[in-house]
Amino acid sequence: NNLAIGVPFGAADGVVEFSRFVLGGGAQYSYDRPLFGHANRVTVGFDIDAQEDDRQRYLNVAGARGALSFDQLENADSRGLYVHNEFSVTPTVDVLVGLRYDNIDLDVSDRFLTNGNQTDSLKYDELNPMVGLVWSPLREVNLYANYGSSFETPSFTELANGSRGNGTLGGFGDVAAQHPKSYEIGVKGYAFDRLDYDLAVYHTTVEDEITPLANNNGRAFFDNNDTERTGVETSLRYEVFQGLNLAVAYTYADFSFDRSAATPAIEGNRLPGQPEHQFYAELAYTHTSGFYAIFDMLHVDEVYADNANRAENDAYDVANLRFGRDFAFGQWGVSPFFGISNFFDETYNQNVILNATGDRFFEPAPDRNVYGGVT
Repeated sequence: NNLAIGVPFGAADGVVEFSRFVLGGGAQYSYDRPLFGHANRVTVGFDIDAQEDDRQRYLNVAGARGALSFDQLENADSRGLYVHNEFSVTPTVDVLVGLRYDNIDLDVSDRFLTNGNQTDSLKYDELNPMVGLVWSPLREVNLYANYGSSFETPSFTELANGSRGNGTLGGFGDVAAQHPKSYEIGVKGYAFDRLDYDLAVYHTTVEDEITPLANNNGRAFFDNNDTERTGVETSLRYEVFQGLNLAVAYTYADFSFDRSAATPAIEGNRLPGQPEHQFYAELAYTHTSGFYAIFDMLHVDEVYADNANRAENDAYDVANLRFGRDFAFGQWGVSPFFGISNFFDETYNQNVILNATGDRFFEPAPDRNVYGGVT
């Protein structure tokens, strides 16, 4: 029954075909020369990119390609200029400043006119600064603080006019570019010649974040909401003894909707698909003979599957083991390997489809499974 519900064979636009052409390039120049008697490095550069997608969709008729339902040519052209400067105020304090300008054109030529001509174009002109400070009181300790702004255009998929998720495609919907502003402080370095560490605390506000609105028949639709993200990221890597390394990482993420013009009821809710806590640990051993073994474990906290926060995916812990050996035969290297995924046979969902129609949110992960091979 779950398979029958979860596979909408009669879905419209269920077969996609497209060809893509991409061309781009850029250049960068760095110049090191003292400024007012202090070390200084300035970097300038530019990026130019172009992409053309020739995209068609067809009805999915029990797995076979049916009639044409969508046909458009999509062009994205971007030009970017940037400058970045690093200035040493003292031998232990560096100041970083940067500025980037982007000019982007998005164009759609609609060739499927049954539902009207949805040919359209969008243009973006954006200027984004950043500033940072690094203080290194000791060679092993680096303290830093950063502020930066950025922007990200919607993709053509995110721009597709979903009429608030009812399934109509073509042209551009009312999805705007998103504008994050981020503040970050942190420390990173090493100690005792065998311990590396990194700790960062950040707060980000995003104006018009592109967020999932609905998922109909396997196709996602999007709109804009203002969000806030506060988090902590930390990691440690310790060499227990030669050949044996322990690595751990923890993240805390308090991500929520701040404002939603289209759906005020979700204001204050957590962002779906974002666990509040994640923890990862890995123990890796490598022998001088070429033998290696790696055991890792991941804990993922509960996540909501929808903007309304009414559907929740349970927390889970999953572990993996892999080992092998590298052999050298003259100019040849042979590496057999073997692994056990989901070592403790945890029952969990590997993928969560956000805001899925019909509450088809969850895709289960495989049970314990083994693999092997040789390279």
